[in-house]
Amino acid sequence: MGLEEKTLAEIAPWVGLAPALFAALLAAGTFLASPPVLLTLALIAAGGAFLPFHPFDLIYNHAVRYLTITHPLPRQGAPRRFASALGAACVLAATWAFRAGHARWGYLLGGALCAEEAASGLAHFCTFCCVYVLLFGRRDAPDA
Repeated sequence: MGLEEKTLAEIAPWVGLAPALFAALLAAGTFLASPPVLLTLALIAAGGAFLPFHPFDLIYNHAVRYLTITHPLPRQGAPRRFASALGAACVLAATWAFRAGHARWGYLLGGALCAEEAASGLAHFCTFCCVYVLLFGRRDAPDA
């Protein structure tokens, strides 16, 4: 990322804000078996796949950081965009499962992704980013 250690230490607690918020909303959408909520989250995750930032990062970058007097989050790299794309696909699959009457699959898919997002937000461990590293053998790819 090219950030100084002081800046990294400053923003480290906030890097998990987007996945933690996503996990909380996903838990609610899955618990309620709500296709509209899940579809909205799928669109947000897709935004994170195609934008240089996750849409929920805007909450920190345009509000929280001014209250905490901290630096903005950096642009997200390829592993996080890849993770957002996989997350969007999982949420879409859960949405389809609920719409098609396969509630067990919806709860399974939504619950599994919720656990992954919670781990990413709270422990800064992203399973989908690890998949990216296994597939592409590097931590990050240059932005194209």
